[in-house]
Amino acid sequence: MSLNFQALGTLAAWELQAPLQGGIAFESLLRRCQLDYSLASLDRVDTLLLALRKTQKLQAASFLESDANRNLLLLLAFYMGELLGRGLRRPPTWFTYEQLVAADPGLQATIRRTFLTSMACRFPGTDSKVDFVMPMQVVAARLFAPEAAMQSLRANAALVFNQDAAQARLPLPPLPPQHLGIPLQAGPVKGRLNEEQPVTMERPGWVARDKLQFLFDCEEALLRGGRVVWAALVQAEPKLSLPAATHGGAPGELLYDPQGRTAPADLAAVAKAVLALKGEKPADPALAAFCAHLADEKARVFGLAVPAALSAHPLKTSSTYFDRRHLPGARLSGLIFPAVISDAHPGAVLLLPLPLWPEALRKKSLPPKPAATPPPVVDAEALFQQGLKHAEGKGAAEDPERAHELWLRAAAAGHIGAVLEVALQYANGIGVERDMPLAIAYYLEAAEQGHAGAQFSAGKLLLMKNEPSYNRKEAAVWLKRAAEQGSEEAAKLLAQHGLEGEEKPGLLRRLISRKKESTGSTKDADDADDSKD
Repeated sequence: MSLNFQALGTLAAWELQAPLQGGIAFESLLRRCQLDYSLASLDRVDTLLLALRKTQKLQAASFLESDANRNLLLLLAFYMGELLGRGLRRPPTWFTYEQLVAADPGLQATIRRTFLTSMACRFPGTDSKVDFVMPMQVVAARLFAPEAAMQSLRANAALVFNQDAAQARLPLPPLPPQHLGIPLQAGPVKGRLNEEQPVTMERPGWVARDKLQFLFDCEEALLRGGRVVWAALVQAEPKLSLPAATHGGAPGELLYDPQGRTAPADLAAVAKAVLALKGEKPADPALAAFCAHLADEKARVFGLAVPAALSAHPLKTSSTYFDRRHLPGARLSGLIFPAVISDAHPGAVLLLPLPLWPEALRKKSLPPKPAATPPPVVDAEALFQQGLKHAEGKGAAEDPERAHELWLRAAAAGHIGAVLEVALQYANGIGVERDMPLAIAYYLEAAEQGHAGAQFSAGKLLLMKNEPSYNRKEAAVWLKRAAEQGSEEAAKLLAQHGLEGEEKPGLLRRLISRKKESTGSTKDADDADDSKD
C-alpha cells in the first residue's frame, strides 16, 4: 500500500468512524475539534495539542512507543496535508523519507530519519510557497518542541498557501475529481495512414437481452463528457487472454476510484483482495454480499461499492465489456487499464478505446510477442522435439526461452504436446513471464480437442481463487469431461470442491467402480462414498 493510499484510507476511516488498528489516542477529544477542513479547525487542533502538552507531561520517546499515539500523529499529519491540498486546489503527493532523499540526496545531511520525518508531501503543479512539508513533524512540535521553537498549525499552513482570514470558519471546498488528462472524442480517429479508426464498441447481439446494454447506451456520452482514470481488472473470461481475431469481445469487471486519486498499484492490490473473496463465506454481511456477486458469473453491477473492510477509501467495481479492438495486441494482458467514467452516468465504466490511448501507454501495454514473424512450420514434431532438448538441456544448450519459441511454432501448427508445454510454461513462469489466464487459454485449446490431461489442468487452474480467471462453473465443465474420460484426479477435485452435482452418481465412485470390475474389489468404491460424505 502506497503512502498516498494510506492517507486516503486513514482519512476515510476517520470520516466513517471506522476503527484503525491500534486505535487513536485521545479520539473523543479530537472529534470535538470538528475536522471539517476549515482553517479554524487547525486552531482547534492546536488548542487540543497544547492542552495535552500541559496536562499529560509528554515525552517524545515514550509517547511514540504506543500505536494509538502514532496513529494520532499520522491522522493529523494526513489531515493537514489534505487541508493544504484543498487550499492549493491540488491533491498532496506523499513521499516516504527514503523517496524524498532519493530525489534530493542533499536532504539527508540536513534531515535525520525518524518516525516524525518518515513522510512528507509535495504539491506539484501549484504555486506552493515551499518545496515540501513534513506535517507530522509540525504536529509533533506542538507536543514536544521547546516553546521558543513552536509555531501554530495555521501559521505553518500560511507558509504554503495564501489564506483568507474572513473565510477561516468555512470548510475549504473538496478537491475536484482527478483524471489522467487524456482527451476524448466520440468520432473516428485518424490513424498513421489516414485511415479511420472507430472508437465505439462493436455491439454483440446478446447485449439487447443483457443489463450490460446500459454501458453501450452510455458509450457516446462517456466519450463526449467523461474523464479518464485508472482501473484494475477484477475478473474476465480467460479466452480474452488468448491471441485471436481482432474482433469480438467478452464481459468483465473493473475496479476504479471515482475520485481518480488511487494509484494503479493500489488499485491492483485491492482488486486482488476482492478476487480472493470469490468462493469464500465470510461472516461480515458486506463481504458476504460481495462474495455472492462474485460467484454469479452472469451478474452485472454498475458502481458497486467495495466493502470498507477491503478499502476505507471509497472504491467501486463495475461490469464492462472488453472489445478486442480496444485491447493492445487484441487480447487481455496486464491488470491495469485506462477507463472512462462520468458523474453524469454513475457506474458506467468504459475501457478507453485504443485509438485514444497515448502512444507511449499503448506501446508499454502491448503483450510480449512470443515470436516475431515465425518462419513457416515444416515439421511440428521436429520443432517440439528440438524444444524438449532446450528445455531439458539434453542434446542442446538449456534455454527455456528458446524452448518456448520452438513450442509456440509447433503449437501454432496444431501439435498438442507443444500446446501443453506452452501452457505449462505460462502457468509456472518458465522461460516467460507467468501469465495464468494465458496458460488456461492454451490448456483450453487442447481441452476442446478432447485431451483429458488438458481438461484436468484447465479445470484445476480455474479453481485458483487468487487469479482473475477463477471460475467454478467453467472449472466444473472441464473437470467433469476429464473425469468422464477416466481421470481420477479430476473426479477427486470435483468431489473436494463440491462440483459433482446431486443429480448424478459421483464421478469418483463410477471411476473406481470401473477398476472394481477388473479387480473384483469394492473397498475403494465404498471409501469414495465416505469421502464425499
